[in-house]
Parts: sequence; C-alpha cells; structure tokens
Amino acid sequence: MKIFFTTLFTTFSLLAFPSIEHISIDRQDFIMVKEAYDIYDSKGLVMKLYHEENNRDLHFVLSLTLDDLTGDCGKKALSKGSYKIQGNTLSLYHFWRREGKAYDAPYGAMIEVYEVDKYGQFSKISSKIYMESTRKNYDPDSGMKYLFKAPSNTKEKALLAEYIKEIEKKYQATFVYADEAKSLILEVQTALKKSMWN
Repeated sequence: MKIFFTTLFTTFSLLAFPSIEHISIDRQDFIMVKEAYDIYDSKGLVMKLYHEENNRDLHFVLSLTLDDLTGDCGKKALSKGSYKIQGNTLSLYHFWRREGKAYDAPYGAMIEVYEVDKYGQFSKISSKIYMESTRKNYDPDSGMKYLFKAPSNTKEKALLAEYIKEIEKKYQATFVYADEAKSLILEVQTALKKSMWN
C-alpha cells in the first residue's frame, strides 16, 4: 500500500510540477522548462526556453509543443515536437496528424532552424512546412485539393497559391511540395523517434 501511494505521488508530482533544466547553446546559458497542461479537451506537454542573462533575469525566447492530444477517442488531433541543439543552432521539429473523425485537424510537418549569436539572441535561418489543414475533400472550396491534383487553369492555380500563402503566413515557414514534402516528413519522424530514446 505504501509503495502504491509513493508511486501515485511521484506520478502526480511529474504531472503537476514543471521540470527545469539548465542547458548551454554555444556557451550561452538557457533554462528549459517542460510543463504539462490539461485545458478543456487538450492535454499535453510544452517546452519553454528562457535566456539566462547576466543579472540572472530570465528572458523568454520560444516555446515548442512536445506532445498534444485534442479531442476524444472518436476524434483526435495529435501533435508531437522535438528539438536538437548542434553548435550554435537549435532545430525544432513539429508533426501533426489526425485520428478518427477529426476531419478538420491538420496533417503535416515543419522544421525550424534558429541561430544563436554571442548575446543569446535567436534568429530564424530556415523554416520549411508541408501542411494539409483538413482531411482531403473535407473542404471542397479550399485550394488545398490542388496539392493532390495539379491545377488546370488560372483560377485553380490562384486557389492553390492562396492556400499556400495562408499556411506560410500562419506558420512563418516556406511551403514545400512533392518529394521535398516527403523528405521533410521523414526527417521530422526520424527526429521524433530519436528523441524517444534520449
């Protein structure tokens, strides 16, 4: 009985309290905070990164959803995230997918790469995305359908361009197609698998 209560308290503690880790990116000090959340029909884990400045003040830099499940058993929107630190760069990996009747949930992947300067300032040096904002054929008026069928006239090309522009604006990333999209999704899935073992 004592073991059960100890295990239960440990599990509750892991969910209720954030984990805090000191990390270094190119000799700059940062604090990484991982927090669980449970809001309405969404549950998950988010990573927040803060720059630790000389006066010990913390300056928020960015956040990344590491795990999210929104919806119920018959309609789920899921997202996963991972990160990699290499030299003075930080790469963020995002993957979205859907299950069941979540027709209006996204499917896709994104990689963002940030460079850190000697003052701990971040600048985005590249960002690529492939995104299907809904299930295929769910929104017949969306230009997304021309990701699967090449546009055949000026109107269809304009609808596809409008769809891509909306995604690029929302995620601040360059939209990629076809083989490049497949490579992007594979790279993100590989990064997520590696992060499971770290």
